[in-house]
Amino acid sequence: DSVTVDRIDSALSRAEQLISELREVARVDSGRRQPEIAPFAADALLRELYAEFLPEACSRGLRLRVRSSSLWLHSDRQLLTRALQNLLCNALKYSREGTVLLGARRRGARLEIQVLDQGPGVPEEHQSRIFQEFERLSSVSDGHGEGLGLGLAIVKRYAALLDLPLRFASEPGRGSVFS
Repeated sequence: DSVTVDRIDSALSRAEQLISELREVARVDSGRRQPEIAPFAADALLRELYAEFLPEACSRGLRLRVRSSSLWLHSDRQLLTRALQNLLCNALKYSREGTVLLGARRRGARLEIQVLDQGPGVPEEHQSRIFQEFERLSSVSDGHGEGLGLGLAIVKRYAALLDLPLRFASEPGRGSVFS
């Protein structure tokens, strides 16, 4: 029956995603994944992410906006892209309405990239836990899909590997910002 096949397919997809994410964590933790630093245009990266996530935002009834920059980044484009993909995926998954903003702004000699959402936010007493492996807060995740609790742990590892500060602020009922 097609319902059973769909359930099996969904379970296999989740298992494949888990294995892939666990392999990536192991590569970073073991030191086998080293950054390949090169210059690239911030605008190109942000526009590509916008194009990638716009269909998902539209299907969820959300607005996705991008505020770009003409500046260049000097980083590992693949690792930075994966980190931002994880942040955008979470922002879209946990926002029920409103706007998700992907933006870049100059901070002195650096460029800060932010993902802002209007999701449920994370209560202060739980904020220290969100970057831990397999951590999903039931108060935030109820009814929001089948996350594995690895996305933010991977983002934290990528930020450390790239020697980039990772910032997070959240206000319950108003949303979160990751930069």
